[in-house]
Amino acid sequence: MYTKLLPLVLCVFVSGTFGCRGSKSSEPPVHLNPNMDNQDKYKPYRASTFFKNKRAMQTPPEGTVPVGKLGADSPDWKVRVAGRKVKSAKQFHTGQVNGVYQNEVPYSLTKADLERGQDRYGIYCTPCHGIAGFGNGTVADRSRGKLKPTNFHDTPGECTPKSAVAAKLKNLEATAVIQAPTNPAEETAVEPSTAVPAAPAEQAPAWKSVAALGEEGFASLQALEKELADPYNGCAEGYVCVANANELSSDPTAQEGQCQRSIGYTYHVITNGIRSMKGYKHQLTEASDRWAVAAYVRALELSQASDRNRVVDTFSDRLVAPPTQSKMFQELDSGGAYTLSKAQKFLPQSKLNKRGEK
Repeated sequence: MYTKLLPLVLCVFVSGTFGCRGSKSSEPPVHLNPNMDNQDKYKPYRASTFFKNKRAMQTPPEGTVPVGKLGADSPDWKVRVAGRKVKSAKQFHTGQVNGVYQNEVPYSLTKADLERGQDRYGIYCTPCHGIAGFGNGTVADRSRGKLKPTNFHDTPGECTPKSAVAAKLKNLEATAVIQAPTNPAEETAVEPSTAVPAAPAEQAPAWKSVAALGEEGFASLQALEKELADPYNGCAEGYVCVANANELSSDPTAQEGQCQRSIGYTYHVITNGIRSMKGYKHQLTEASDRWAVAAYVRALELSQASDRNRVVDTFSDRLVAPPTQSKMFQELDSGGAYTLSKAQKFLPQSKLNKRGEK
């Protein structure tokens, strides 16, 4: 009889044991093999019997970088953004190359990047800068003038593009009177056994002199060379001089430009802050998110102040001929309506209506 009751007793015991799993009890759980639950490990600030310095917390070896957190000094080929190679690790982390802020994102952008930038901008930037970037967000409005966030659409300063400066320099060279030196330096005779070959000294071209250019021309030469050497081309630090296309003049020296905030500088400000604005590197921990916001800010700037030549070139599937281009500009200036056709051509609205396109 006991033999028949044994399976029933075992079933009750097993059911009772596993049925209590998850229930509250004041007694400690039973560990048949305690090593599986209580494994040997070190906790922060505990003593250690293994290391020589008796500390559980050890200083990481020099050069150790957390996974996914490569620094500006990392090899370029190691830095990736969603599988895309970064052009420069230094530029990716600082926005600069050789101390100059760059006007490009250091990796290929996608539509998803701009959408991500729009999303992050809406969360972190809209309260102060506003949805469209005019510096009229809710926080700025409630500050009653005490807080003045940057307006991304402020009238940019004027500047002379480097291409125009180079053209002026070339014209200056063409007008210079090249004169051969009348008193060449006399060579000093040196015995062959004691002659020491001297390194050739770099000499300026003959036309870069007061004799060839005159005092006024030489002063212009120095001013032009100073402009070419300026990393910001006459603009403030972090800005670049962008040429405005001018269809009315073919003279490159007549080109005008405007100071445009470089994307690298915008990334730097987002990361480290400026004036009363704090940096957002602790909220936007991924550098790619900060680049996405910087790219979206550039999109906002272009949405309000894009050069009309760029609009035509961007939305046309081919470059229009100068006569057609001039006519298009006249139509735009007079309020004529232009739009995109089905073939993605930038054409007058009246022409589309005659074709029956929408």
